[in-house]
Amino acid sequence: VDFFLAVTQFLFVTAYIGFISGSVNNILVNTFKTDPINVWIIGAVCFVIYTPLCWVRKIEKFAFFHIFADIAIAIGLIVIMIYGTKNAVNNGFASDVELINNKTFLTAIGLAAYTFEGVGLIVPVMETTSRPDIYPHILSGVILLITFIYLFFGNWLYFSYGKDKVAENPLITDMLPADEIPIVIVDIVWIINLILTFPLVLHPC
Repeated sequence: VDFFLAVTQFLFVTAYIGFISGSVNNILVNTFKTDPINVWIIGAVCFVIYTPLCWVRKIEKFAFFHIFADIAIAIGLIVIMIYGTKNAVNNGFASDVELINNKTFLTAIGLAAYTFEGVGLIVPVMETTSRPDIYPHILSGVILLITFIYLFFGNWLYFSYGKDKVAENPLITDMLPADEIPIVIVDIVWIINLILTFPLVLHPC
């Protein structure tokens, strides 16, 4: 069990580096008009930053970082929703929406699995709380809230941008105007977010 848990968390954090690499290069190319950096160089820099952070085994030390991460995610969701709503107002809802896409539904299953990236942290986090007796109730409420956000956020943007555009750009940030300041800020904040939350996701390993 421990082996498969470690493999699972390693796969999640590998995706972190991929997102960071893509976001950094988007900022460099679209905002600063410079050449992109090789993904291996960005990966090496991430390794240098992540390694000492992962040596800290008391996850409560990162409490402030995780509060920042939650705020960063909330800001990003709001900005993306504003752009999606703006697109729907200007262009109307997409007409090519399908209930089930028979060609690419397997990709959706893979992305849906990523929503469970924090499943390995349920027990470690409970062990650090001051009130473990109420932890299951809080956890249930959080899961319900996040499920609602996932369903609403995903469906709203799918109707806003349509099947074809979503298929071309699996990452929602790739569909947004990369040279506009709010999007640049969201990319930067999310990069910082992934750097600061990396130790927590890797903690079960």
